[in-house]
Amino acid sequence: MIWPWKKTNGAAAAGAELRDRNFAQDALTALIGALPDPVMLLDDHGVVKSANAKGVIFGVFNDAALAAKAHELGEGAEFTASFNSKETHEFSLPFDCEAKVIKLTDGKYVGRRGVLRNVAADMGPSALLDLGGIQIVVITHRCQCMDPRQFESFGLDIAQARVVVVKSRGHFRGGFDEFFKPEQIYEVDCPGLTSPVLANFTWSKLPRPVYPLDEETTWTPPHGV
Repeated sequence: MIWPWKKTNGAAAAGAELRDRNFAQDALTALIGALPDPVMLLDDHGVVKSANAKGVIFGVFNDAALAAKAHELGEGAEFTASFNSKETHEFSLPFDCEAKVIKLTDGKYVGRRGVLRNVAADMGPSALLDLGGIQIVVITHRCQCMDPRQFESFGLDIAQARVVVVKSRGHFRGGFDEFFKPEQIYEVDCPGLTSPVLANFTWSKLPRPVYPLDEETTWTPPHGV
C-alpha cells in the first residue's frame, strides 16, 4: 500500500508550510520522518523552536556524550545541553540549549508494533530532556525511531502530544500508525547523507554534465547499442 505523503525539501520550507497550518497553536499532530540531522529542526532557526511549539515529543537523538552528561547530573538537573559536541561531520551541527533532565533509563525495551514487535532492543544509556515545551529522547547507541516504546519507556503519552517528531528512514509508519493518519505525516528532507535530492551534495569527482544534476544533459549511446 502506498500512503499519500508530503515531502518538504529543507527545514526552512517545512517551517513555512507547518506554520501556515498553525503548527504551534492548533491540535495538528505532524509525524516527521527521515531526519539525517534533527538539529536543523531544533536550533533557533529550525521549524520546531522558531514556531515556539509546545507539547512536542522528539526522538531519538543519538548523542552518547550528551546522554552520559545527563546520567552524570541526574534526574531533575538543569544544565546547558550541548548537542553534537563530539561530531565532526558537516551534517552534524552543534547546538546548545537549556535543558532539564526529566527521566533516565538504560535504554532497553521490547518493541510492541511494526518491525520491532516483540523484539528486544537496546538504545544504551538514554535520557529524556525538556527543552521548554520540547521533550527529546537522547540515546547512546545509534538507531532510528520506529516503535512507540522508544517514547513510552520514558513515561511519555504519544496520544497526548501535539506534535511528534521522529528521526527515521521510514520504518516509523508501522510503529506509529495507531496514532497518525497518512494526512498527518510530513516527511522533511534535512541535510544529511540520505537526502534523495542529489543537488544537496558537493560532488568533487563526478564528471559533468550528468542527469539529473544537470537538466540539459544529453546522452549518446555507445556505437552498436
